[in-house]
Amino acid sequence: MSNKSFHEASLKSSLFKGRPDLYFCYLKSEKIAHAIAHLLHESRSNEDQVSSGLARVSSAIPAMVVRFAASEYDEESLLADLYEALSLIRLSVSYHLLEENNAELLVHEYESVVEKVSLGKQASPFLSLEDLSVPSLAAEPAVSLPAYLRTAKIKDTKGHATSHTQEQRASQPNALSDSSERVRTSAILKVVLEQKRVSIKDISKVVKNCSEKTIQRELNTLISRGLVRKEGERRWSVYVPN
Repeated sequence: MSNKSFHEASLKSSLFKGRPDLYFCYLKSEKIAHAIAHLLHESRSNEDQVSSGLARVSSAIPAMVVRFAASEYDEESLLADLYEALSLIRLSVSYHLLEENNAELLVHEYESVVEKVSLGKQASPFLSLEDLSVPSLAAEPAVSLPAYLRTAKIKDTKGHATSHTQEQRASQPNALSDSSERVRTSAILKVVLEQKRVSIKDISKVVKNCSEKTIQRELNTLISRGLVRKEGERRWSVYVPN
């Protein structure tokens, strides 16, 4: 069964019939959980209280949405779990478990779920079948915390600095360059996800200090990853979430 056929069947099921917003929340929260699992694994942080709490809550939310749709879970409890996840994502930045740009994307995605849940079980008049095609953040994380940042120099109480190995020092310029490119790609993806339908000129107004040629290259990369698709040709080209 194709994704579209499965979406249509799900929306006609007794669980989600007449309530596409809740099906959207189920799909979206599952994608976010995959992304968080991938990012926490990449940062090799899964034992401390913040990261384990975030992993636990994010992985449980999709099932909570389904239980809410089945009237087995109340709205306040579901919203409480969502707000807990939002708080843990922000804390993860302070604990250097998630890169700030990744956290912003994850927060934005969860906020869209909160908005839908807040509608209760009334379907949004603006939701269509295409809205259910949520991009997989976990397949290609927007930005991962570079190793050199996880082992940055820290001064001790006597003012001495801990030292890197020569290999770590040699890798820093490349790591910084790679990180900068991923941040730019993430920023461009965020614009497409938020505005839904944008041109290169539209993106250049938001992503500063970046040429249109560079934006075009980054968009091609996002297209190859299946996160964005192009509609139209030449000057009439626009980019939309895939």
